[in-house]
Amino acid sequence: MLAGGVMVWSRVFVGTLVQTKFWKKQVALDPQRESYDRIAQLFQTVTRPVGIVLFVIGFLLSLSAIIGFVGIYHLRMMIFVEAILVGVIALGHIILMNVYFSNREVFLTRSYDELQHLVRKYKSIESNEKDSWTLGLFMSMLNCCGYLNGDDFNAKGTQFTRRDHYLVYDYPNIRYPLPCCKRNNIGQSADSCPQVFNSSNSNIRVGCKSRLYNKTIPLLNFIILGSFGVLALEAYVSCEQEANKRDCDVLVIEKKKTTKVSQNRKAHITEALVGTFTG
Repeated sequence: MLAGGVMVWSRVFVGTLVQTKFWKKQVALDPQRESYDRIAQLFQTVTRPVGIVLFVIGFLLSLSAIIGFVGIYHLRMMIFVEAILVGVIALGHIILMNVYFSNREVFLTRSYDELQHLVRKYKSIESNEKDSWTLGLFMSMLNCCGYLNGDDFNAKGTQFTRRDHYLVYDYPNIRYPLPCCKRNNIGQSADSCPQVFNSSNSNIRVGCKSRLYNKTIPLLNFIILGSFGVLALEAYVSCEQEANKRDCDVLVIEKKKTTKVSQNRKAHITEALVGTFTG
């Protein structure tokens, strides 16, 4: 439940994760705090659906644990209620896993839409606009260019200005955005990026859609499978509670039998004594 809540509401945690996991010294741009926040929002569109599901499952599992506790120490019938609740949660969890692993990109739909929006709105780094800085930093962090590739910036409807400024240099008439360059290959020489863009000095052949998928899906796989492990543990605990209940019932029955036998013996002894004295 805690993990789900963090994934849904904690932008600070997601932003920190973005900085520590994806920020590298070779990134070509000096980041702005607001750009990190926008990128954190972008990643949260991926984690939020899974986070909501995990939060709900965690809440229901916590509720089932409370019901099981009540069942053991107070009302035995509540253990059966807990078992039914865990079964319903398990069924829903299996359905979720089936949907997720059959079409994982469903969870990335909103992120893909936001990424396409940023590509259309991108102008240049020197424009100092939020959308441009956010996408520029994102491309530089993930070593990608555009949505599918760098040609997306030359499509109809985009706002790419075809010029930029980096350090003390101006770069007019460039074919692709400056953040598509690999940092160590940015320069003024004729074969450097952005004077010339190719697969060795830039990322123009690598789209950010595929990079986003490759970065987020392994994390989601780990979270989904991990949550299934937690559910299995809860089911095991529920079975143990049921076994303990049966053991307790057996002990109660045995105790009743022992008490009854003891009472019968006392009755026979009393009758014998009475018979002795009266005889």
